[in-house]
Amino acid sequence: MAGAISTALLVSGCATTQEGHEQAVGATIGCAAGGILAGIITRDARYAAAGCAAGAALGFGVVKVQQYNATQARTSDADMRRYRKSDPDFYGLSTPVTSSAVKIRDASTSPKTVKRGQMVLAKTDYSVVTPPSSSAVSVDESWSLKKDGKVLTTVKSDPQQRVGGGWDTEAGFPVPETAETGTYIVEHKVKVGTVTDTRDSYFVVK
Repeated sequence: MAGAISTALLVSGCATTQEGHEQAVGATIGCAAGGILAGIITRDARYAAAGCAAGAALGFGVVKVQQYNATQARTSDADMRRYRKSDPDFYGLSTPVTSSAVKIRDASTSPKTVKRGQMVLAKTDYSVVTPPSSSAVSVDESWSLKKDGKVLTTVKSDPQQRVGGGWDTEAGFPVPETAETGTYIVEHKVKVGTVTDTRDSYFVVK
């Protein structure tokens, strides 16, 4: 049976804010988020400052994620029946599954064209497999907002325990009133153990 989960979101490098189970929450993403991310990647304070400036200059210096929801959309058997022909190795049909893995099946944002102040919803559909010895696995989900090749901000969920099968997640955030017009890329990322899968979606601010 499908189950629904709501959880708090947190900012990379910042503290977690959680107000309760199944309650919409906000996580403030400031200039520091872009700076910390860039600094970690390059290990250079100059790039940390540049990352900070990039987010602020494009109007995404402060973003609040207003909601996050996760739902098991497919049981393990239903997920395998759906994708076994196109992805047999993922389900261990040729070689037994010995470790947990994840595969993003679809990623999207809606609406595709938005105005400043309007809500954008990032959706991710992914599959999880676990070895016979494990019934559930810890999953990390994150979303990075990019423009012109620069990461403006990254938001991630708290680690979640997922059973095998198909999962749908949604993360909603408003476009700042000061956001520049143009095309923005959202990198959806899901990690299970040492396995990471990513897929991009986009929206346009007019």
